[in-house]
Amino acid sequence: MKKMAYLLSLTLIASLSFFSCDNAEDNEAPTITELKINGVASDGSSAELKDSKVTISFTATDNDKVASIDLKEEGASTSLDNQKIDKSTTPYSFDYNFTKAVKLIITVVDNDDKSVNKIITLSIDPGVNATTTSLSLGAQDDPANGSFLGTTDFAVYKQADAFANQAKVDILYFYDATTTTAYNASLAAPNDEFATGLFTGTSGLANWKTKRNATMLKKVAISASDFSGAVKAVTVKAIYDASTVSGSSKATKLAANDYVAFKTEAGKYGLAKVVAVATGVAGSITLDVKVGK
Repeated sequence: MKKMAYLLSLTLIASLSFFSCDNAEDNEAPTITELKINGVASDGSSAELKDSKVTISFTATDNDKVASIDLKEEGASTSLDNQKIDKSTTPYSFDYNFTKAVKLIITVVDNDDKSVNKIITLSIDPGVNATTTSLSLGAQDDPANGSFLGTTDFAVYKQADAFANQAKVDILYFYDATTTTAYNASLAAPNDEFATGLFTGTSGLANWKTKRNATMLKKVAISASDFSGAVKAVTVKAIYDASTVSGSSKATKLAANDYVAFKTEAGKYGLAKVVAVATGVAGSITLDVKVGK
């Protein structure tokens, strides 16, 4: 009997030991593996990128099940992304646009509320400087100022000269207050249909056969410090990319201290700050303009 009791004790101890080991494995924190930034394997500490667009991907694994994956900027009260998961292994991918150096916190939580964090510092390779200038564009009936702008060299053209330099013109200015649209002070691309009806005659837009550049423009909600801080071409591009507003052939109803981001057909990115508007079809708009590459 003593021998039987001894054997039973050993069996019970082995069973408890096995259960304890198995339970310990189940209670381990989840893991983050195969971390990649824009498709390139990363140690997860930092990345200096050529572009403001980034794709972060990894695999989350847990011995039991992954419960959630959360991604947020350091110091932010809300998450960029939060997904509920119920799998032991799951791939994850998130596309993100940023305009300045930022720390992203990845948090993976399992069903036992154990978690693992990964902090990634993202920054933009400074690259080349954006070129900056101040200029004025006249509306369609302004006798003094040209209405057409070439963003490569900031040349301002009157209509006849613009006709002779069609391929160089990326943006024009018009004022509209007489139609039901009432676009008022507006920056537009040479291919904009509404602008075509305003700049007429032999050198009018309808007769531009060499090139009518399809610049995309959009009003962006940035601060004065964002604008002044956009000294690099990549930062100018980042502001355009970060805006959720769709690009259009015109940005309308402009007023002082508005900001317009644009992308030329040739792939250059720019920002324009509205300094002042002299209303009317013979008025003008004064801009501070930055252009990257």
